[in-house]
Amino acid sequence: MDATERGNMNIYRLSQKVNTGYDSFDSCIVLAETSEAAKRIHPRTRDEYGNDIVYDEEKKGFYDGDYQISDAYSSWTNDLDAINVELIGLASPRFKTARAICASFNAG
Repeated sequence: MDATERGNMNIYRLSQKVNTGYDSFDSCIVLAETSEAAKRIHPRTRDEYGNDIVYDEEKKGFYDGDYQISDAYSSWTNDLDAINVELIGLASPRFKTARAICASFNAG
């Protein structure tokens, strides 16, 4: 039985070591139904204007509308295989939306 069959979201810790300089995220905590869905959540979830940041399967990257959010010189990675996923728990049934809930950002 997976998290959605129980009516709960899973809690995952995501981490990456592709973009590790200043102004990058090294890890985040997300709510998602599966580990594969978790990888497709950007640590910011939304941009500064409230637009959702989504993973575009065709373009292989995180986008806010037409704009790519993560690239080789950005805050997170577009390479889903480079994202380490660790299941850390089960969310309360009141949480129904997949999203980042906490992130570690290395400001520079």
